[in-house]
Amino acid sequence: MELARIHLAGPDFNELNFFHQADPAEALKKVLNASARRYLEFDIALRNRLAELRAGKLKADAEKYKRSGIIDTAAMRTARQAFDETNPQKAAEILLRAGYDFLSDLEVWHSFDIDVVLLFSMRLKITEERSRFDAVRGRESFEHELARALEKQ
Repeated sequence: MELARIHLAGPDFNELNFFHQADPAEALKKVLNASARRYLEFDIALRNRLAELRAGKLKADAEKYKRSGIIDTAAMRTARQAFDETNPQKAAEILLRAGYDFLSDLEVWHSFDIDVVLLFSMRLKITEERSRFDAVRGRESFEHELARALEKQ
């Protein structure tokens, strides 16, 4: 972000900074760029649908976990596919791939402008998150948590 601060004008840097906030619903309140807003809406719709599916399974109310009334049919399909996946890592990969592909589709309509910078930065963030997946570390973490759970019994 420090390099971006040097090379982007104030309003463009603010857009980039808002776009990378942890809570997409909060970012959506501040981001003005249409492409960034469209991705945030997709992300919120995806999270909302996952909340609904998880709440249904637990017989709980999803409304307190949902961020807004945004509906996106692609997000609904992706959420269902990830929810139905029994392997948590594969489910996470489904969600990350969907976000990456959505950003790539948005970028097609832009030459090099601030939209490309915003969309590329989010694709980079997704790539970084995906690179943290590691079978050995995952297995070690699982075994550690299993041992902790068995100790509590």
